[in-house]
Amino acid sequence: MLYFKKYVISPSVRFFALEFPKTRRKGNWKMAEFSTSEHELVLVIDFGGQYNQLIARRVREHNIYCEVISYKTPIEQIKAKNPKGIIFTGGPRSVYLDDSPRMTKEIFELGVPIFGICYGAQFMVYGLGGTIGKANENAAAEFGRTECEFDTECSVFDGLKKNSVVWMSHNDYIEVLPDGFKAVGHSEKCPYAAIENVEKGFYATQFHPEVNHTEQGFDMLGNFLYKVCHCKGDWTMRNYAEEAIKQIREKVGDGKVLLALSGGVDSSVACALLSKAVLACRLQIHHVGVQSLPGVQLCRAALLGHDATRQHHHLIRTSYGAHPVGDDEDCFVFNEPG
Repeated sequence: MLYFKKYVISPSVRFFALEFPKTRRKGNWKMAEFSTSEHELVLVIDFGGQYNQLIARRVREHNIYCEVISYKTPIEQIKAKNPKGIIFTGGPRSVYLDDSPRMTKEIFELGVPIFGICYGAQFMVYGLGGTIGKANENAAAEFGRTECEFDTECSVFDGLKKNSVVWMSHNDYIEVLPDGFKAVGHSEKCPYAAIENVEKGFYATQFHPEVNHTEQGFDMLGNFLYKVCHCKGDWTMRNYAEEAIKQIREKVGDGKVLLALSGGVDSSVACALLSKAVLACRLQIHHVGVQSLPGVQLCRAALLGHDATRQHHHLIRTSYGAHPVGDDEDCFVFNEPG
């Protein structure tokens, strides 16, 4: 996520400061996502899995626009996005524990195809009335490369080899399927390695199709996106860059931009986009280091050309803790894929 917050120094001086908060701070952040109205959208709902961004990358590699959102996202916001499909990520918890991440059951009533991966598969089963159990002598935990057999009549496995290696990583397993589901894949120790409910458009795998270790994983996801969600594949990263540049220009207008550049992926992408969207005379770039001076003072000094910023440029963070001079209504949030 790229956070741009607008500050007002005086009626004639405005700027946009780039922020990367470690956690979402309290306040009225105003979402101003790059428009995707011209493109189909697939949502990756994150349950705390380590591969959430990798799943999104795989979707984008199929030329389909994708966003990663938290499982805490209100259902009304998900409806408003009108996704063509939804993918549940994995996660480190056991779904039957009281403090495990779960969503309202309304997520299953949107009429949208859903693909659950690992924890996401178990949440789907649990949320629809099935049973998740701990590994036992009949269904042991599995980690690493595992041989699986698939029902190639299933849309997700259509055109693929009947037997191939997948990447497993689970202590719990699907014990009882919900009504309407059937097994379409199994391993020696996992009777429900893959399941489907064709009528609902729900599919799930206990393994991780997004990682390279799963031999046919990319094609499995592609089958879900194209044969189940019926996506057209009308998006590329070039589309995103062009739209991002256009909308940055619209948001910034004739204002000035201060970019705190760490050299990481997020700020480097922001730098590349800003360099194309904003005239060089209105873009100031500073290397970020340890937070020291209050963000607003640093930004004021940068814009007004004070020596304080040049002397302390290595201390600029990204205006953590800065107090905006102006209205929170001028806060903008941009989504950066990745």
